[in-house]
Order: sequence, then structure tokens, then C-alpha cells
Amino acid sequence: MLFHNNKGVFIVKGVREHFNIPKIHSMQHYVDMIRSLGTTDGYNTELSERLHIDYAKLGYKASSKKDYIKQMTTWLMRREAIDRFASYLQWAIPGYVAALNGDDEQQSEDDEADESDSEDLAVGTSSTSSSSAAVPPYSIAKKAPFRVSVDSLEREFGAANFLSHLETFLSEKKILPRRFHDISASFSVYKRVVIKIPAVVQVSSTITNDPIRAVRESPSSGLKRAKPGRFDTVLARKSQPATPPGRLSLEGLFPARVRAIFALPVEYGFFSTPLAYVEWYKPLSQFDTDLGMYKIAPAFHNHTRRASIIPVTQISRSCHLIPRFPRHVDRTLTSDDILDKCQSFYLNCYLRHIDFVLLRGVK
Repeated sequence: MLFHNNKGVFIVKGVREHFNIPKIHSMQHYVDMIRSLGTTDGYNTELSERLHIDYAKLGYKASSKKDYIKQMTTWLMRREAIDRFASYLQWAIPGYVAALNGDDEQQSEDDEADESDSEDLAVGTSSTSSSSAAVPPYSIAKKAPFRVSVDSLEREFGAANFLSHLETFLSEKKILPRRFHDISASFSVYKRVVIKIPAVVQVSSTITNDPIRAVRESPSSGLKRAKPGRFDTVLARKSQPATPPGRLSLEGLFPARVRAIFALPVEYGFFSTPLAYVEWYKPLSQFDTDLGMYKIAPAFHNHTRRASIIPVTQISRSCHLIPRFPRHVDRTLTSDDILDKCQSFYLNCYLRHIDFVLLRGVK
């Protein structure tokens, strides 16, 4: 009551003209209402707080958590339409009882996801059985969200000399078309692929889903803000080993950065596995005993980045690189361009338990 006894000072000073608003007025009746009706959760329909769960929490829970305001609005409009139609049926059909699903907030709302993210929903590449050996090594979207040209791959994704590396890959796989340089085709490009890391007994008994992203810069459009490009770093093999490597073996693994994930157009031949354009770093040969991490640097050939095209099945997992900052740091560097401008990194083994087991050779 101290507030109510002194709130007149706001009117005297001209801060407010009155306090005739439901929330302030209802405070005068809280004691009587609590005594007669119990706790104050939602019995006063003049206040909007009772709708917070219906309008905010349930709507957000049903969204994909990305650009959620648009999805929450659509979700609420659909709920209101269902309620109106149910009311109409109750009026039109005597004795009709609406059988609305009370758990609809738990249903999948993938179709409400924003178009820019809907293609990120990964799908299995093969059927999964009870046997762990039948679990596919990766999953990827059913349909690629982009159709881009070679020029776009080189300019927007940073996949330099793309056709040259594609020619090398097709030649190694012995599927190089005779008129390779005469072919003009667009490429189906994915936003991400999810690598299935086998269970590591020292950490967990379940498979780890490890998303690898290669997304070009997205300009602002309407309510959507601009997004910088994202090209993840990975541990991958340059070639498929003749014999399966050890489950926790670093043999044949090189750090790399994924610039594009794409499907081979039929004009160039048939290859069922999605492909990745990657830029390589130097081998894991320098180990810092003080920090317990490998030191790596970008690999170059004739002053250009070493790169190649590999099947996504040769990607082992994502990895995290920490820049090796000099004494004087360029303060203009950001998380968007640090991988392009920095020339030396540490391979972080402390980010995830599964990385520590692999990179530190835990038995």
C-alpha cells in the first residue's frame, strides 16, 4: 500500500495524468481476491498476463527457434482459426463436441519453419535398423535449397578453381566426361551435412550428430537481418583408405575448411554421394606440449590454397580452430573473417569430450 499512498506525487509533478489502468487498479484488490479466490494465477481476465503462456511460450516452443516471431504469429493465427471453426461446428451441429488435440503444441512445426532454414532439416540417407552397422555415416536434406553456377561457387562460396578440382576428382574416379569443358550445368548446393560420429565408449554410448555447415553470405531482406557466410572446419581424409582406419585413429586425417557441399549434376556423370569442396591445412605434425594442442597453418601450392573435392563420407567430424594471436592483435578482425586472415591456429581438443579422446589419444 506504500506505493498507492504516495503515487499522487507523479500526478503533482506532471509525470502522469492518472493511474486508471487495470494492472495498477487491480493491485488494490489483491488482498481481498487472494483471500476469496486463492493464488493470483490467471483469474482476472482484465490482465494479459494469463495469456503469456498461450501467446508466447507455446508459440515459441512450436517454432524452429529461428526468426520465430513470424512462425509464432502463423501458429497463433492457425490456433484461432481452429477455435473459430470449432465454435461454428458446435453452433451448427447440436450436441457436437470439438475433439481438439490438447497436445498440439508438441507437434512438429517443420512446415512453419522459415524458408531460409527449412532445408536444414536432415533426412537419413538409408533406412535405419537395430544394428549399429546399418546406421548411415551421414544425413542430408532431401532437396538442396540452392541451384548455383560455377561462377557463384567461386565468387560467393570461395571455391577457387572449382572446375579444375572437379576435373581432377572425376578423373580419379574414372568418370570424367569426354567433353568436360563443354558442359554448362548448375549445381545443387546444400547448407549442411550431418556427420554421424560413432559412439565413443569413454564418453557416451550413443552416436553424435555433428553438423557441418557451408553457407554463403545472406543479405538483409525485409525483416530478415543480413547473415555472414559460415564455412566450418573439419577433420577429413584426402582419399578413402584401403582398410577401415581405427575408430580413434588420427592416421590420414587432415584439418580442412568446407567451402561448399553439393551434388554432382547428371551432366557430369553419376555419383550418388554428396561432395564437398575443401581447403586443406598442413598435416598434424607440430604438437605444443604445454597447451596439449596441435599447431596448424593453411596449406599453399604456388601461392594458392591447396584444395580438392571429396565425398562427404571422407569427412570425419567438425573441429574448432583457435587463432594463434601475435603480440599485437589486429583489432579489426572479427569471427566472420578470422579464418581467412589468420595464418596460424591451434586445433582445440578441449571443446568436446569426443575431440579430447581422439586428439589426445585417450585409451
